[in-house]
Amino acid sequence: MMTEIWLIRHGLTDSNANKIIQGQLDVPLNELGRTQAKYLGDRLNYFLFRHCLKKENGINEIGSGSSSNVEDSSKYIVEDMETVAYSSDLCRAYETATISLGGKIPVKTHQGLREMDFGPISGRGLTQLPLGQQKAFQLLLSGDPDVVFLSADHSKEVSRSESLREVQSRVTDAVQEILKENKGKRILLFSHGIAIKMYIANAMGWTITQGYLGISTENTSISRILIPHHTTKVSPSTSIRLLSLNDCAHLHLTNPRESE
Repeated sequence: MMTEIWLIRHGLTDSNANKIIQGQLDVPLNELGRTQAKYLGDRLNYFLFRHCLKKENGINEIGSGSSSNVEDSSKYIVEDMETVAYSSDLCRAYETATISLGGKIPVKTHQGLREMDFGPISGRGLTQLPLGQQKAFQLLLSGDPDVVFLSADHSKEVSRSESLREVQSRVTDAVQEILKENKGKRILLFSHGIAIKMYIANAMGWTITQGYLGISTENTSISRILIPHHTTKVSPSTSIRLLSLNDCAHLHLTNPRESE
C-alpha cells in the first residue's frame, strides 16, 4: 500500500497580481483566485470522489506534469483510498482548500505549511525595497539557500526573515508529522509556492537552489508524490515517485474530464 501527497498551491491574490511580497501576511484570495479554486474543485471532485481508475489506453488520469523528471503516473492505478486534507493556516490557502473541497472532507490547518516568512520586507513591492534589501533579494532570486532579510531601521527591534533552508526544514518536519498520522491515505496539502518548492526539492534529492530555480508552482497547481507505505521520512532513498509537477490543466479546460 502506498501513500499519496498532493501539494496544492493557493489561488491568486491581489498581492500576487501586483507583485507584492506576501510571505506570512494573511492575504485573502481575490475574485480570480476564488474562480481558480472552483475549477480546482471540479477537478478534485471528478478524480478523487468518483473512484477514478487508470484508463486502459494508458493516458494519465490527472494530467501530466511539465518536467522531464516527473514519473509517468499512467503506470499507476488511482485506488479508492481515504482522502484527508491539511492546509496552511493562512487564509489564502485555507480558502482555496474549503472552496475546492466544498465540504466533502474536513480541512485541518497546520502552521508548518505556511509560506516563507519574509520578515521586514513583507507587504512591500519589489521596487520599494531599500538598496541593501534589493541586493539580498537578488541573492534570493539566484537561489541562495541562506540569505535572510533584516530590518533596516536600527532604532527598532531587529526583525528577521526565514532563509530557504529554514523554510525547507520547517515544511519537511510538518509533512513528516502529517504522514505519521495518515499512512496509506491520499493527503491533500494546501500550501504556498516557495514552501512547496522546498519540500519537493528535499524529497527528490535536489539542492535548495535547484528546487527554487527549477520548480514552477502556478496558482492552484497540483504536484503529486507517491510514497512507499513503510516510510514517513521522505527522501530519494525511499523509492518515492514524483507523479506530476505544477499540473494546472484545470485552469485551461472548461470541463475537467477533458484532462483525461
